[in-house]
Amino acid sequence: MDLKQWWDKAHKENINRWVSDYGKTKIHKLLNVDVKGTVLIIGTGRGTYVKEMFKDDCTIDAMDITESAFDKVNQYLRNKFIFPCSLPESEYDYIIHHLVAQHMSDNDLLIQLKEMIKSLKSNGILGIQFSEGKKYNDLEAQMKGGVRRTIKIMNKLIRKAGGEIVWLSEGNHQYEAPKGLHDPIKYYCEWYGIQVKRV
Repeated sequence: MDLKQWWDKAHKENINRWVSDYGKTKIHKLLNVDVKGTVLIIGTGRGTYVKEMFKDDCTIDAMDITESAFDKVNQYLRNKFIFPCSLPESEYDYIIHHLVAQHMSDNDLLIQLKEMIKSLKSNGILGIQFSEGKKYNDLEAQMKGGVRRTIKIMNKLIRKAGGEIVWLSEGNHQYEAPKGLHDPIKYYCEWYGIQVKRV
């Protein structure tokens, strides 16, 4: 099973562990943002955040790895994207990338970052949550959200993609998941929020 098939199954079966239910309050606190205007949401999860931003009168586009991810949120979206190369240029006031980076290889993340940064308005903000800890970067780690990166690596990828970090949160401690839930990946890590702008 490849990564796309794995996520398709997770969305269709609404697997709690992988299909996130985070809402506006938690996401905005971690990323230190007050989102308004035209928004691109990367990773729709169970749709909670999409629906809340729709209620706030935002214009919402979304990008996810599989069509089934949009099933719960289609009516709230202006546009939906599977491939980063399809994103419009200079379109978004905010892009929210929460609980996604730890499911991506460095190469895939770099490709996505380049396209997201190009799609920001000149004063737009890309908010990214990522995790730092013992490094894993194989397919199993991508499926289970175990890809870790240091701040230095994130900064290098963002600069390579044409952006710069303009704000970094303090680390938010995360503990190892209960035995059996996240075996064999050790889940102890620090979560960070960053804000990125176009250079």
